[in-house]
Amino acid sequence: MQSVNIKTSLPSHKIALISLAVSCGLIPLTVYARDNSRIGIDQHFVVDTFSGESNIRDETIYGSETGLYLILDRETPKSNFITNARVSRNQFNDPDYNSTDYSLKSNYKTNTDRWTVGFGGNIAYDTTRDEVDTDLGIFTDTSRRLDWSLGPNIQYKVSPTTNFSVNTKWMERRYEAVNLSDYRVITTDPTLSYDFTQLQQISASVRYRLYESLENNQSVESIGPYLGWQYNFQPNYSLSLYAGALASDFNGYNGVNNGTEINPIYSARLSYSGERNNASIGVTRSREAYPNGTEYDLTTANVENLFTINPLWSLTAGVSYKTTEQKNLAASDLGRAWQESFGLYYNPTNRWGVSLSQQFRYEELESGQNTNRNIVKLNLSYSFGGIEESIRN
Repeated sequence: MQSVNIKTSLPSHKIALISLAVSCGLIPLTVYARDNSRIGIDQHFVVDTFSGESNIRDETIYGSETGLYLILDRETPKSNFITNARVSRNQFNDPDYNSTDYSLKSNYKTNTDRWTVGFGGNIAYDTTRDEVDTDLGIFTDTSRRLDWSLGPNIQYKVSPTTNFSVNTKWMERRYEAVNLSDYRVITTDPTLSYDFTQLQQISASVRYRLYESLENNQSVESIGPYLGWQYNFQPNYSLSLYAGALASDFNGYNGVNNGTEINPIYSARLSYSGERNNASIGVTRSREAYPNGTEYDLTTANVENLFTINPLWSLTAGVSYKTTEQKNLAASDLGRAWQESFGLYYNPTNRWGVSLSQQFRYEELESGQNTNRNIVKLNLSYSFGGIEESIRN
């Protein structure tokens, strides 16, 4: 695999201007009579520990993440719009980890008796240290990263029990680091669904996925069918099952089989929604992009639960296990990982919030290298509430 050793820097002021332009393009003019808009600040105190045999430096960093966010939210009987803009300043004892990050997410949906049309988009400029999952890459240091995506979706009600929909997403990710490969992923899923009853639904889909490396002439094109079944157990349980296969064509990878391989994809999830507990257990297998110029199959098994202690206190906990596989491409930087997470939340008013969270992740590569990462955060947040009057004035 060839790599390019020249990267273009991404100045923060240019990212801010891009975010503002995207925001203006995605906000309907009628949104200024909004219902639930708000502005707020949050402060994270962070202790982030790396250790192990990988090429990440063995050290503990500590410091703060200070964020300012703006949420514009409006809903009518026929439409819904929400956008979330955020800027965060990260300051640590090691200046190599300092950064100013930006993100913007917008979604708009409108519907008639038969049609539902939606459009979503997001742009983010941050660092790989902010990544919740490193996709088993064990990233080196803190590369700056630019993400953006656009996703229109359309649904047509053929009959009271039959729906046809098309969901499409175009996303790109670009890194400043020379050892990480920029890439693009395009997916679309035409789907026909049928409601047997109010509790059961089946669906048939065709998934098309194109992965392209933006630094060399390498790509993976995948297409294949999959079937789905959803069943709601009254009053608290639901089960969803999806299974299919993708035929993947590899192009431009020197020294490997550039033919076609068949990869199964599936998802099974059992969910429970009770008075105090909201829990789920599931397993999925999917194609995922990887920042070394390839794609791989990711299998994830996870269990998670949200426990509401009382109106003021809540508790979250989760465990996950991941494995990766590449048939056509031999790579030594893929492997397995497991993770546990815990969070305690206290909301004394609708404006104030306090939380304490912890996350531990262990990653092991096929080469035998491994790393541990433990993150502890104390978060304080305050929302100034509605901004409807300030915008009107």
